[in-house]
Amino acid sequence: MPLLQQKLTKPNSRYILTPMTSTLIEYDADLLPEHLRDNEYHPAADKYMHSVREIQQALVTVSRSMKPIEVNAVKLHHQGETNTHIAEVVKRSGSWVSKAIDTVKARSLLSLLGYYREAIDGPKDAQRAAMLWRIAIDAEEANPRTAIAAVGELNKMKALGYAQQQAGNYNTPVTIIINQESMPRTALDN
Repeated sequence: MPLLQQKLTKPNSRYILTPMTSTLIEYDADLLPEHLRDNEYHPAADKYMHSVREIQQALVTVSRSMKPIEVNAVKLHHQGETNTHIAEVVKRSGSWVSKAIDTVKARSLLSLLGYYREAIDGPKDAQRAAMLWRIAIDAEEANPRTAIAAVGELNKMKALGYAQQQAGNYNTPVTIIINQESMPRTALDN
């Protein structure tokens, strides 16, 4: 059963997807020894993980307030399915689907699903590029090596994306050739 459909038995319950067996294991944080509960390095203590769990709990709360068929229709809509296809899957009419996905609860669930997707997808290329550019600007005077490394990573990222688009292959190695006349080697290159 998907993680979002699991019933949370206690506020401190955690669901963990174990990598080897892909089964969900529930644990109660209150039953752990105190020194383990206060482990700041455990993934459960991470702010990001707290945020993801809060979104998951909100998804469960909204989903439980709806009929399962409505939740299914909203999830299919979120995946980009047409109303006609959704109607076939849930065995209802197209007008029923339109009404079902236009309720306040359905729009709330749809918003939470989008928010959750963004949270687990992590930073996009544009966000990473903007961060690298800010690092390059901030470090230009105080730490030129860091600025050059940030610009180098930004260039690799852009070159890799361009090469992948051109080749239609995302496993293409990238070679960067620097014109020595316009950018001669300096002491920083050693």
